[in-house]
Amino acid sequence: MPAKVESLPPEIWLYTFQYLEGHDLIRAFAHLNLFFTSLLCSSHLRLNIRIKQNESNRRLPTSPWSKIHLSQISSLAAGQRKANCLIQFLRWNAASLLGLRSLSVYLRKSKLD
Repeated sequence: MPAKVESLPPEIWLYTFQYLEGHDLIRAFAHLNLFFTSLLCSSHLRLNIRIKQNESNRRLPTSPWSKIHLSQISSLAAGQRKANCLIQFLRWNAASLLGLRSLSVYLRKSKLD
């Protein structure tokens, strides 16, 4: 009988998940089954979030994002055009970002260079 992927220990999944971008992780695993939903809600999960150009400011209350705690975010990154969104997010949520280890803003080269 073939083994199920859910038979791997949760620690292996959580270790693997740290290499995926948060949006992609949620999109790929959020509604697969109860096992993966519980992993995404685990306090041991660390997320790497990149605020993208087309990022919507709206989140549905029933989405998996509503179960993610801000303390699970270990890195935040944004491009130049989303830097203001990142600054506003940090102003409102800095006290809750207990697991944040990395903060990046990517700037484009000017046309003069």
